[in-house]
Amino acid sequence: MTNQTHKGPRHDAAKKRRGYILAKTALKSTNLGGIALCLFSALLTVGCVGGVFASILYFGFRDRSLIAAIFGTIISGLATVAGFITAAKSHSKSQEILYVPPVDEQTAALPAEDILLRGSDRPAATPTELLRAAHAGMAGPAGELLRSTDEAVD
Repeated sequence: MTNQTHKGPRHDAAKKRRGYILAKTALKSTNLGGIALCLFSALLTVGCVGGVFASILYFGFRDRSLIAAIFGTIISGLATVAGFITAAKSHSKSQEILYVPPVDEQTAALPAEDILLRGSDRPAATPTELLRAAHAGMAGPAGELLRSTDEAVD
């Protein structure tokens, strides 16, 4: 099991990768939102243009429906342009983000001294100190293994 509090090269690599994925996801979501707005507004614009022609054909140039259809065409056209600009900007920003490879690939590229584990350092205790008796009276010879209290001692 790895030590979660250790802040080494692997932790830094994971942090960089997480930031990369979050930034790419945010920009791709904005890109998709801009595309959706652009497509919906374009369909609405086509409908409003049809409304303008229908208003001219059926009512002439003296009806208020023509003004509403022209106003709708302008607003939906502006929304189409805004959606296109949003999608284009988020796409270009997404392309500018430098690729951060997965953590395993980043770790493999590091020099050996940067990826050695802390566990490969000298042990904190000598082998005789690793298994100590829990109570003072239970201590035995240093070379003898500890036994459970259920086992019979000869």
